[in-house]
Amino acid sequence: MSNRVAQWYQDGEWWVRHDRTTKSFPRLRIEAVKVMQWGLSALFCKPEWKDHNTLHITAGFGPALFDAVEGYVLMEEGQFTCKVRFKWPFLSFFIKDKTLADVGAMCVEVAGTPLGSKEIFVVHGHNEEAKSQLKKLLSALGLQPVILSEQTHRGRTIMEELDYWSRTCSFAIVLMTPDDPGSGEAKSLLRARQNVILELGWFMGRLGRENVILISQGEIELPSDVLGVLYLPFKTNVHEVAAEISRQLRDVGLL
Repeated sequence: MSNRVAQWYQDGEWWVRHDRTTKSFPRLRIEAVKVMQWGLSALFCKPEWKDHNTLHITAGFGPALFDAVEGYVLMEEGQFTCKVRFKWPFLSFFIKDKTLADVGAMCVEVAGTPLGSKEIFVVHGHNEEAKSQLKKLLSALGLQPVILSEQTHRGRTIMEELDYWSRTCSFAIVLMTPDDPGSGEAKSLLRARQNVILELGWFMGRLGRENVILISQGEIELPSDVLGVLYLPFKTNVHEVAAEISRQLRDVGLL
C-alpha cells in the first residue's frame, strides 16, 4: 500500500485511493459494493465480483457501449483500495471531481473508525451509579469512554451526534438498566429506556455486532433480536462482568 492513505492520487489513467479499516473482512466484503455503487449513484452501475477479494464495477448510461467509468475495489484484511478510470476523456472533465468526491465520501463511511481509536461509546439510561461504574472501568483499562451528555453538541441533533460518534468510536457498550415499566406479556418486567434500545440498534448496524456489548442489570425485558451480540447480565455492580468485558475488548484489539 502506498503511504498516501485516504486520498486520491493518479497512477497512469487510474485514480487510486487506499483506506485502512477496523472492520472484519466478511463485513468489509458486504459493504464494498456501497463504495462504488453509491458513489456512482448518478450513473447506471453494473457490479461483478472477479474473485473473493476483487469487485469490478462499470457505470454509464445503460449498455456497455455507453460505460463512462470503470472501477475496482481490492480488499485485504484491514485495508481496501479503490481504483477509478474515466473511459471518455472529454466527459471526465465534467464528472471527475464529483465522482472522486462521492466515491471518496463512501470510502470514509465504509472504512469506519480510524485504526487505533480507543474511544468507546457508552449507551445508558437513568442509572447514574451504573454509568459511573462503567465509565471508571473503561478509564482504568486505558480507554476513552464517550458519554453523549458530557459532549459538546455544536448545534447537532441527537441523530447527527450518533452518526458522528459511530464513525469516531471503535466500540460501543450498551448499559440496559430497569428504568421503565414493561408492556404486553412482559408487563411484570421493567425495561430499558427507549433511547437505549434505539442506540443499541444504531451501533449494531454501524459498528457491527462484534463491536457491541450489551450489559443489563437485574431482571429486565430484553429486545428479541439481539442474537450475535455479547450479553452480560449483572446484579448490582458493573464490575461483576469486568473480566468478560476486558476479554471481549482484548479479542477485538482494544487492549
